[in-house]
Amino acid sequence: MDRQKMKVKVCLVGEGAVGKTCLIRRFIQDQFDDRYISTLGVLAVCDLTRKETLDDLGDWVAAVVKVTGNVPIAYLGNKCDLKDQMVVSRADLQGAAQAHGSPHLFTSAKTGENVEVAFSKLAQMITQRAS
Repeated sequence: MDRQKMKVKVCLVGEGAVGKTCLIRRFIQDQFDDRYISTLGVLAVCDLTRKETLDDLGDWVAAVVKVTGNVPIAYLGNKCDLKDQMVVSRADLQGAAQAHGSPHLFTSAKTGENVEVAFSKLAQMITQRAS
């Protein structure tokens, strides 16, 4: 039988310590670790070519903060490689980020622009909070 491949995206949501990360780890790595490690940082991402994705980001961040508590958040405006189609400005993204005292970056998953910087910045924020 010829099998077709399909890519899908899955997001697990729920209160803290219900097992979301453990389920993902079991599925991806076939491993289990019963030591609890809470989610310590959030990457809030909007599509720079669709303004409504920035408008909706506040609700997404509020939902995550309700579950995780006050954790570091980085605001990312993705698809900065599509300069001619951008409708979200740096000022728009900065305004959203400032509401949470968060940094903001324009990124491109396609070209890699600022992707490593974004994850490094979030890791730095998590480390500073933990110490």
